[in-house]
Amino acid sequence: MKADQRTYEVVATADQGLPFVMVDETGVPVAVIADYLRELVASDCSPLTVRSYAFDLLTWFRFLLVEEVDWEQVTRTQVRDYVLMLRSAVNPQRRSANPEGQVGRGSRTGKHPRSPGYAPATINHRLAVLASFYDFSKRTGAGPLVNPVPGPGPGDRNMRHQSPLEPRTPSRRGSYRQKTPELVPRAIPDDLYHEVFEALASDRDRAIVALLVSSAARATELLGMTATDVDWGGQRIRLIGKGTRQPEWVAVSPDSLMWLGRYLARERPGLEPNGALWLTLRRPHRPLKYQALRAMLLRVNAKLGLDLVLHDFRHTCGIRLANDPSIPITDVQAHLRHRTLASSEPYRARRWSSRGRGCRRGSAPPACAR
Repeated sequence: MKADQRTYEVVATADQGLPFVMVDETGVPVAVIADYLRELVASDCSPLTVRSYAFDLLTWFRFLLVEEVDWEQVTRTQVRDYVLMLRSAVNPQRRSANPEGQVGRGSRTGKHPRSPGYAPATINHRLAVLASFYDFSKRTGAGPLVNPVPGPGPGDRNMRHQSPLEPRTPSRRGSYRQKTPELVPRAIPDDLYHEVFEALASDRDRAIVALLVSSAARATELLGMTATDVDWGGQRIRLIGKGTRQPEWVAVSPDSLMWLGRYLARERPGLEPNGALWLTLRRPHRPLKYQALRAMLLRVNAKLGLDLVLHDFRHTCGIRLANDPSIPITDVQAHLRHRTLASSEPYRARRWSSRGRGCRRGSAPPACAR
């Protein structure tokens, strides 16, 4: 069959041992990918990780279709060409986030513009997935005898036994690994936060944003909540942690619980105790997914001319807490649920946006748990 007549897709399954599979044009799972993803599940990887790896391999297999190269015959040359393709291609996710292709520093948020292509960290992650996949296929005898993906640089191996409290030292990158800029957390200024809040179209959205900026929850953690995950008297919510996948109680502000109560009273009067807390607004009501929540924020961005992402609300809470002199950095670490203090320190070094706007040291945040 010709390459342009073939395609692959990633689909969800009801099998807990294999939550996602990659299927060919006939709907049949690709056996080697299914075996690899099953290995990830057996290694205690979360379903979200399995999904992420499946989509990374989907992009790779589609690339090989265009190149008309079988995955077993891949050499380092195809890996190099794949990296070059990613460096020049447009990331569909970023194209939808910035449909007009705006360029320049965000005039209201102070962010540097995101390029329309794939981020260096994304390219490096895909290389890591490919390296892991070909290591697996080599062990099982299904793939090439030599992994076509060059290994990581020596610095990655040398850092394995370094204390997480010590600063990372520069080291030589491996072949095809991209330079990754330091990620600097940035808070949403108070006046801009209020504008965003007023632009939200429903009590559901207001409750979500208030809880995000109050609890410092990741969006996927918040979307997994049920009615039993709210402790009204203790002013806290229960989240399933990203890394530990264990339930953790996190303090939230009274303001965020007020918006949650309004949402439940007006839009979820018959909520089942174990039912999904967040549903779509339109019928038929379904559990709210990440892409739908992201689309909500994109509409706000388009209305206000912003470039916010959902993780900015977590950064906002972290910076507000870290710059309050009455809150120890260890409490900030506990609220953000960081494994080490080193992960919380960057928040203490940041301030709100300049140009005379935003929250300064000592001012009261509108909806952040204290």
